[in-house]
Amino acid sequence: MKELHPIQLREILIRKASVVINDHLVALADKCDVHVSMQQGSSTFTRDNPSFQVGLKAEAIPADTKEGDVPAFFIEIEFAGAFEVDYSGFLFEDLERWCQVNAPIILMPFMREHLYGVAIRAGIRGVFLPLVIAKKPGEKL
Repeated sequence: MKELHPIQLREILIRKASVVINDHLVALADKCDVHVSMQQGSSTFTRDNPSFQVGLKAEAIPADTKEGDVPAFFIEIEFAGAFEVDYSGFLFEDLERWCQVNAPIILMPFMREHLYGVAIRAGIRGVFLPLVIAKKPGEKL
């Protein structure tokens, strides 16, 4: 067996997966451009506990929704990736940066699947997370 990375994803913990449809004609149209916003955060880290969580939250609304208007639909997905670190192979000092850069890249396919799955089950098409460019620490686009 190949050597494993010292940080492993152990579980995806769903906190919220919801859809609210306010205008079925728009929501169920063949194509609807959406605006997706993302947030991330993590639990506190201690040297005594190898377990930690990194959370992601995504919200999707039709792209043409004006500020203050009720969107035709609103999709919200929130979950955390439960990770475990082997400190014999990973520096504690590097953990926060790993959570900011690497964890979202690892979790993004799970977010993409959940967002798309909730939308398509509700009959909303065209809800996709855009692909993003992963930057190296300190690198500018």
